[in-house]
Amino acid sequence: MLMGMHLQTIGHPLAEALLGLEQQRMSLVWQTSGDAEDSGVYTIRCMETFMGEMKSWKPGFDLNTLKRKVQITDLRAKYVFKLVHSPLNEMKNDVTNHFTKYWSIPDDVRSDMLEQARVTRWERLNPYEAKHG
Repeated sequence: MLMGMHLQTIGHPLAEALLGLEQQRMSLVWQTSGDAEDSGVYTIRCMETFMGEMKSWKPGFDLNTLKRKVQITDLRAKYVFKLVHSPLNEMKNDVTNHFTKYWSIPDDVRSDMLEQARVTRWERLNPYEAKHG
């Protein structure tokens, strides 16, 4: 559905065909209900591991929530590294320079920056709750 809406927005000829398809939401033993912040990581991992056969498909997510959070953190780092260091990344040098500057910031200041980023991310993902409590 979302892909169909995106294709419609950019005027792609297959948009209507996708929008006409019935959507079926799968029930997966490892799925979460409120992990919007990590949905992209889950999506990339599923795309990376799915080879067309549902019965044998195992994306490798642990059923234990704490272990799965560690897995998601590791996958996020893996994907960011691959994106930043890709030879196709035209911004590679800029990002590397920002990264170097970030690690030169004192730990306490960096911790404050991370907390503010976490709050901002939560507010963006939960606009109603952020506005109305």
